[in-house]
Amino acid sequence: MRGADLISDLCDDVLVRILELLPDAGDAARTAALSRRWRGLWTRLPALRFDSGSRPEFSAGNGGAHATALRYVAFVDDALALRAAKPEPAVEHLAISFAVKRPVPPRVVVEAAQEWIHDAVRHAVRSFTLELHLPMDYIRKPGMTKEKSAMVLDGFAGSAKLETMRLALGGAIVQLPAAATFRSLTELTLEAIDINIASGDGRLLDRLLSSACCPQLQKLRLKELMLAWQDKFLLEACSLLELSCEDVGGLGPYDMELRTPSLRVLRMVSIGVPGEFKISAPRLEEIVFLQCLPLYIEVDGELPCMRSLKVELYSHGYAEAGQNDFSISLLTACCTSVRCLDVDLHVTEEQDVGTLELHNFLCDHPDYWKLHDISLARLQEVEFMGLAGTDCELRFMQAVLRTSTQLQKVTVSFDPEYMMKSGRDAIALIPPLRGGKWTPRSAYLSYEWKYCPE
Repeated sequence: MRGADLISDLCDDVLVRILELLPDAGDAARTAALSRRWRGLWTRLPALRFDSGSRPEFSAGNGGAHATALRYVAFVDDALALRAAKPEPAVEHLAISFAVKRPVPPRVVVEAAQEWIHDAVRHAVRSFTLELHLPMDYIRKPGMTKEKSAMVLDGFAGSAKLETMRLALGGAIVQLPAAATFRSLTELTLEAIDINIASGDGRLLDRLLSSACCPQLQKLRLKELMLAWQDKFLLEACSLLELSCEDVGGLGPYDMELRTPSLRVLRMVSIGVPGEFKISAPRLEEIVFLQCLPLYIEVDGELPCMRSLKVELYSHGYAEAGQNDFSISLLTACCTSVRCLDVDLHVTEEQDVGTLELHNFLCDHPDYWKLHDISLARLQEVEFMGLAGTDCELRFMQAVLRTSTQLQKVTVSFDPEYMMKSGRDAIALIPPLRGGKWTPRSAYLSYEWKYCPE
């Protein structure tokens, strides 16, 4: 029949499943106005998602930024209170996103965020995400001593049921908890946080990430963390399998040490200026190090399980700067077992040079490759990209491939601009290899070799 109410014939469990498909908890809460039957259905949702950016009633133009922020905070607080009044079924997933615009006082954001973190604990959720987007003038820049309102998590007891947590706090200063424990936490992301080192939180960060606090932690991601005034970052995590650090640094050099016996994957991108970098991770299988220039690296023991290594090298620089020392140390430690090697080569190119003087000019990479062979016996796939066609590159390729007895595929690509200047024949520069043949690829000046068993 036209206009028949088909939804009312569905059971409550099916209706709750439909409400779960809505993108925001606000949409689900508004269904309470439909009828008496719908009034409490949304409070049975196992997952609650709040996003201030997805709701037009919480836009800054609707009553001013301050009033809008207060209205959004009140809405989330009321919704969580209503949900807490119905403990069964339990809330398993809670996600809150809060975009703040001027001139909202920092204290409004700080107090709301603190309360939401405590709400996640009270609800005993399995996963929790808190994402703050703050104006730039909320964020303390390196070297500034003026403090803004800090988010105080001291006294936070932690959670026995939380399994995954992501705190992206928009650069807010955070005072870490001193005694919290997360017995079930397996995945943790800390993003855009200014750790309040001045209050002694440097050691508290070490504790928060340790096995004593998170004995089940397997995946850890640290991104855009400011560790001002910290002299050492120590990570002791027995169960950790994956570690990713990106844009982590402080106001000056600091030491970093990893004691992670189970670690399989290590990804470090732009980690500031560590003075010493010590690694104790005998089960490492994959390493990525980019934009990292520690003064000294020490690898405890061998890395027999290594299969993939990505590092970067600089073509030019001051000899005493040691820009390549870190990557070379990793190559030395991993070369006997690595199967996939990815090297980003940074070539310095100066523009608009008026005068150039060279005194006692010497090439810093003469034909010594045959005296310093790189042993990559297990290497199976190699790709050389952006080659300029120099004799040094040819010798380097020969040195890499000479001891690689398990090769399956080799790709060589030349830079067309450099090759046009040199006038050399690209195919003549490719080193011969037994057991296969070279063929042109679809890309210009790109060639591929594949192993062909007889």
